[in-house]
Parts: sequence; structure tokens; C-alpha cells
Amino acid sequence: MSRPLRVRDPVHGFIYYSETEAALIDTPALQRLRGIKQLAFTYLVYPGATHTRFEHSLGVMHVAGRIAERVGIKRDGPEWRRIRLAALLHDIGHLPFSHAGETATLALAPQAISERKEEAHESITAALIEGDPDIRGVLSSDEDRLAVLGLLRKAKETEPLLWQILSGPLDADKLDYLLRDSLMTGVKYGVFDLDRVIDSFVPHGPKGQRHLMVRKEDAPCVEQYLLARYYMTEQVYRHRVRRITDLMLREAIVSAAKLDSESGKGILSLFKCETQNDGWRQVFLETDDSHLLRGLAACPEDQVCGRFGRALSARRLPKQVFDCRIDDIRHEKWTDRLIKNVEEQEKLRQRFAGGLDLPEESVLLDIRTKDNPLHRDPNVSVEDDILVLDTKRGEDQRLSDLRESLSASARVKEEAKLYVYAEADGASPEEREEMGREVEKMLETAAREAST
Repeated sequence: MSRPLRVRDPVHGFIYYSETEAALIDTPALQRLRGIKQLAFTYLVYPGATHTRFEHSLGVMHVAGRIAERVGIKRDGPEWRRIRLAALLHDIGHLPFSHAGETATLALAPQAISERKEEAHESITAALIEGDPDIRGVLSSDEDRLAVLGLLRKAKETEPLLWQILSGPLDADKLDYLLRDSLMTGVKYGVFDLDRVIDSFVPHGPKGQRHLMVRKEDAPCVEQYLLARYYMTEQVYRHRVRRITDLMLREAIVSAAKLDSESGKGILSLFKCETQNDGWRQVFLETDDSHLLRGLAACPEDQVCGRFGRALSARRLPKQVFDCRIDDIRHEKWTDRLIKNVEEQEKLRQRFAGGLDLPEESVLLDIRTKDNPLHRDPNVSVEDDILVLDTKRGEDQRLSDLRESLSASARVKEEAKLYVYAEADGASPEEREEMGREVEKMLETAAREAST
């Protein structure tokens, strides 16, 4: 007997795949993901975090297949096969440095992104599935290709149960990346009982309108997953170094896109996601993390792209000199405007730079919100919430509505924080503290002036 197609994965053990899946794995679009790090510059603080979108895609395919089988989708049937294919392809549209790079598209093409009503990598993924000749060569059936696109785009004609396996508050994507990121960074925050979570899944509803739910008695293991996601966000995904490097990368890309050169025009086209332009797809397929970082570092040193590109390569990063909760700043109307208005943030950044006697590009301002994973938001649609099924009574309700759940005591939805980073090479801790005090004074003055 011939040996089945398989690969050994550090998270799931052996992952088996079909001939069709093997052909997709060998396409340039999938192989490119070997050069796209899952966690961008997180390896600068967690050295082991050099894993890529490629192995994550294999893991999501594996987990999605397990969930599909658990809820009664016949193994090797067309639905099961298409769910795995969609899972394998779900990340092929990621730009260099994944979500960190994608933030530049919001600055370079905000209107185009808003018109798409989907994230840039989702739009690129769909464009590649529809137009890449290598992928079309494997997904030669229009029926298969349209079904995969329907799963990824949550098409109305696609049963919710099917796309919820791939995209939802408790999906194969999150189940894989939490365990994988936790393992590769060497932290324990993202550990949860994957087997028990998968075993908790049940389909509920009439045929064609079924939803993915979890059994009521398994709510504690699901809340363990929610807490794992929360603590991974706090300790890894929003680590200080990661926040700083994400901002530096965005500023460097935006700066490079303004250069009147071939490389500048190429970066502008790439990050504006001009998927219909001739040659765009080839540039996209040839550009991964290392290509982009080398290109930024090669920019003129008197430009932000050159300075930040070299600094990122050498791990010369600005320092955090100040942080505070937005709620602690008086003058609520102004703080609401500050959170939502990029121009207001830019004015405040310039003010800080002037007060600290630093070049504008040497000061970075960052506003982040910290979501409460157990908060029950009444405005969230049923499809976007975790639903619990009482199998004895046949009743379903939201996880956060269970009287015995941790969620019942969670009332605060989110908390916004303001961070200020500044280039402070050679500055002592005392000098950085003094910079922080100056920033605090300027922040109070700005808030007071804006409210008078």
C-alpha cells in the first residue's frame, strides 16, 4: 500500500491531505505563505515566534475537517472537502507581515477598503481564488470554486453551520492559531482543551438553516478558550514591542509609497490592493516579509521608510514613555473625538514631538481598545456570538446569558488606552520618566483647550 499524504505538525501531529489539497499546497499562492510570519515582528520579543501562515493554513484545514465531521458532515463528501479547501486557502491574501502590513492599506486607500466591506486580505483571497491560473487549475470545477468563495464570504445561500466552522467567534482559525502561537512563543496563556471544545460542537436548527453551537454542559471549556484568547491578546498580540513595530511598519510603508521611484510606486500599488491591475498579482506573489523589509531598509536614510526599515532590521526601537486609560483623561467629548479622528491624533502627536523637542517622525501615538471577552453585547448578531444548546430541553441561548457562566458578571465592553512612544536612544530611565511627565502635561493642556 502506498503511504498516505501527510505532514508532521508541532500542534496536531500528523496532518493528512488529499491529492487535490496537495496540488493546492504546491501553488505559488500557498508556498508564498512560508515567507509570511504569523505574528509579524513578535519574534523580536519572543524569538521562537518565527512560524508562518503556511503551517497555520495546514492546521486550520485539519481542525476544520475535524469540526465538520463532528457535526455530522460526511467525511470525504463534497461539503467536507470544500470546507477543508476553503480553510487551506483562507489566508492566501495576506500582505507582508500579515495584519501589521494591512494597517497601511487603511492609510493608503481608506475609501477603497471601506467600499469592499471586507478586510484587505479577504478581498485579495477572493481575487486569487477567482483569477489565479494555478489555483483555477486545481479548482477547475466552477461549482467547487463558487462553493469555496461562498464559505469564505459567508454567502447568504451557504448554510450558516458551514461557514461558521471557518469564521465565527469559535472557529477553526482561532482554535489553531491560539494553540500554535502559544506553543511557538513559549507562553502558556493560549492553552485550552481542543479535543473537548471540538467534542462540544453540535448542529442545531432545520436543514439549510443550521447553526454551529456548543452543548450547555461544555460551557466551561469554551470559556477557557475565551480566556486563552484574551490573555494571548494582552500578553503576546498587544505586547509593547509588537505595538511599536506595527506602527513603525505602517509609517515606513506609507512613507515608501510617497517616493517618486519604481519601488515606491510598486509599494503603493501593492498596499492599495489594486487587484485588477496588470502585473499586480505577480508582484504580490513575489513579495513576502523579507522582500518588503529589504526594500524599506534600502530607501534613503533621510526618509521615514529608510530610517524605520533599518531600525526594524536592527531592532532599534522607540521606547514607551507614556500610557494612560482614555477614561482617565478629563473632557469626555474630546476623548471620544480623539479615539475616532485620525487628524486629531496626528495633531496631538505633533504637539508631543514639539514639546519633547524631537522630529515629528520620532514620536508615535497609539490608541488601542481592550475588549472584554466575556461581555454580552446585545447588538451582536446571533451568527457572531457563541450559542449554547441545552440538549435536554432543546433550548438555545448565548453563552454570555447563562446564569452560571463567568460572562454573567462581565459588564464592561472595552477599555481604551493611549500609548506614546519616542526615539530615546541613550536616554536613562529617569530621563524617559521625565519625558512621560511632559507628555502628561501636554495631554492635559490639549484636552482642556479642546473643551473650552
